[in-house]
Amino acid sequence: MTKPKFVEFGGGQDLVQPYVMKNVRFYGFLIPCQKSAVQTLLDERLNTPCGNKYGYGAPVSHILCAFTVTEMATPQGDIGYIEETDVAFWYLSYAWNPLRLRWFLPYVFVDSSYAVTSGREVYGFPKADGIYNIPTLKQKPDNFWMETPVFMGSGKGAQNQRLFEVNKVDSAKQSGHRSFKHEGDLWEDMVQKLFGSKGKIRLPLGPVVSAAEHIFSNRIPFVFLKQFRDVQEPTKACYQSIVEADATLDQFHSGGWLPGQYELNLQSPGNYPLSKDLGIPNGKTPVDFAFWTNFNFTMQTGKEIWNASSK
Repeated sequence: MTKPKFVEFGGGQDLVQPYVMKNVRFYGFLIPCQKSAVQTLLDERLNTPCGNKYGYGAPVSHILCAFTVTEMATPQGDIGYIEETDVAFWYLSYAWNPLRLRWFLPYVFVDSSYAVTSGREVYGFPKADGIYNIPTLKQKPDNFWMETPVFMGSGKGAQNQRLFEVNKVDSAKQSGHRSFKHEGDLWEDMVQKLFGSKGKIRLPLGPVVSAAEHIFSNRIPFVFLKQFRDVQEPTKACYQSIVEADATLDQFHSGGWLPGQYELNLQSPGNYPLSKDLGIPNGKTPVDFAFWTNFNFTMQTGKEIWNASSK
């Protein structure tokens, strides 16, 4: 079927991809979770819509909480750039037909309407508006938090609520940010935390795959549910698809491990059932691994691998 031409008009915020992202400051905190809870989420958002065509699964018992500031986010068309802040939970899933690993982001919060619109409408990022605290590279990385408007129940007005924060809880000296020479050092440590010293993932039905070969390179693969609510039947989707897309690492600037002990403090108010969805208890949970990095990347065009209209 021939696709119609997209109608561009003044003030449109669904920007043309790919997006070139420069001077990206990324703080990552690896947190233990119940993978059965994430599997339920994968079933709800990916497997059930497509009739389990690809069998997205949950192979690991950790989830990544990431705080990111991008100084220059540039769309196509030579129109300039914007600064973007986003905070998200990342989970490493697998899929079949063919076998592949994909980062699944169940919650994403940003500070730009351009990021919300382009992320949701172009790729399917579940982006929502948020307010944050993210230290600069010159500040001590001791306190990170995220707030967003939350519906509090019938007859009550929505209120800004702090959904989670990450705090340094010991007195270990920071002495700046401990650095590593290249991104490979980070991948090696993360592979060991996620999969053990050999970096192998044993999937259901027996296959064993190498994490480094599938995801830890200059290519970061994602999977999204992209959908739009129907105007006439509110519980239906007028459009629904599964999209996969890659971000490619263009340049690594610097990075390092964050020494000391951190903990996540999670809350699940109102319409944000974070604890249930992520398999992390409300309250305080120790962070297993903390790091920072600064790099450039490009969010490439994606591929629609399933569409509800093709059922």
